[in-house]
Parts: sequence; C-alpha cells; structure tokens
Amino acid sequence: MVFVRRQGRLADPLLDLRLFANRAFSTALGSLRFGTMLMGAIHRCHAAACSQVFGNSGTGVWIRSESVFGFGRNPQSSSTQCT
Repeated sequence: MVFVRRQGRLADPLLDLRLFANRAFSTALGSLRFGTMLMGAIHRCHAAACSQVFGNSGTGVWIRSESVFGFGRNPQSSSTQCT
C-alpha cells in the first residue's frame, strides 16, 4: 500500500497508476488474467485425466501438472506421460 501511495505522489512514477483508470487497459489486463487462469485450469484437468488413465495417485496429478508447465521436467522419465 505504501508503494501505491508513493507512486501516486511522484512526478515520474515507476508505475503510472492512471493506466488502471483507462477502461481499455483494465479490460485487456482482466482478459489476460482470465485467459491465463483458464489455461492453468485446462492444464490441471488434462493432468488429472492423464493421472487417472495411468492409475497414479493424487500426488501424480501434481507431478503431471508441473511437467505440463515445464517445471521439474525429466526427459528420462517421459515414457508414461500423456501427450
């Protein structure tokens, strides 16, 4: 909150908060956030479906979802990954 107040008072702020008053900017930002969350949900559902097909436990779902996003990917163990 201190950062936001300080940026509002500066003559040359790091983040121009007046951008958020612009309806087009706010809509674009909201759309990007919604799209990102939607893609995350789709990847999570895909990972859950793959986990169910391969008979993994609930922890396998998290491991699969991490591999979908590219975190912790191990190319040696890709034989059971649903692609």
